[in-house]
Amino acid sequence: MRYIIIFLLFTTVLYAGAPDLEPVIHTLSQDDPQFNILRQEISINLRSFAKNGTLESPLRFFRYTVKDKEDFFSIVTKTMQSPETIASGNSINDPAKLKPGTTLLIPNARGFFATGKREEMVSRFAAEHPVSVPGKDQFWFMPGVKGTFAFKQTDRNTKPSRLNTSGGESISLIYPVSVIHISSGYGTRYVGYGKKRRKAIFHGAIDFAAPAGTEVYAASEGKVIKALRMKGYGNLVVLEHENGYTTYYAHLSKILVKKGDVVSAGDLLGTVGKTGKATGPHLHFELRKDNVAMKPVFQTATISRSESSEGP
Repeated sequence: MRYIIIFLLFTTVLYAGAPDLEPVIHTLSQDDPQFNILRQEISINLRSFAKNGTLESPLRFFRYTVKDKEDFFSIVTKTMQSPETIASGNSINDPAKLKPGTTLLIPNARGFFATGKREEMVSRFAAEHPVSVPGKDQFWFMPGVKGTFAFKQTDRNTKPSRLNTSGGESISLIYPVSVIHISSGYGTRYVGYGKKRRKAIFHGAIDFAAPAGTEVYAASEGKVIKALRMKGYGNLVVLEHENGYTTYYAHLSKILVKKGDVVSAGDLLGTVGKTGKATGPHLHFELRKDNVAMKPVFQTATISRSESSEGP
């Protein structure tokens, strides 16, 4: 009897300390503790990997089941993951066909998934430490690796209303912040108070209200051509994209990239602030084609909106 009790005590201690390899996220909202943990660990690992090539938060995988009215890009934006990480980890080659009820594997670090032998991962992707995914034979995750996942060419044409197109050339955008709340939209807006003092001006951008320090991400793949402080804009990052497109990220509290950096959609650029001509913390986002302002259209779900004047 004594040995049975000792054995039970031993196994209880052993399994009480065992990590949950695949915690479940129930909703993509701040009310879900696991969702908050995932975002926090991704943020920590982005910084630590960029600094010294290691993951400060130990690698683990979360599970999430897609809900109604959610799509691939809204999930990418809310979880702070990269499109390539989620697509390669879940064999998604057509984002438009992601259906409710699909269970996704989401790691707490950005990287790339691939199938094959370990030595192939090392040679193909120059991955120093491929990690075997639990429960899947010869399926590997490589932290920090920016692989290219081959989306079908028809993906970007299935919903043309979601594309930014000029002269037959388009650019796909994801939301640059996870707090999707528009405080000032694109187009005509009015400033001042009273009938005589109100003045109509054109606002060639979208302002996203967000708490100071909220992380700001690249809306599309591109190259940093400006990372500086500019009159009116405050701390500003400008990305150059293909086909003459540029995107502007203004009023930042911190700039976390430098001129010449090449970034993917979803990569961290800086944090929300109120530098320059701004009455409160928000992200001023512009899309331009050949230096002419365009109304941005994002590849994600419904957003909240409350109009106010926030600055340039």
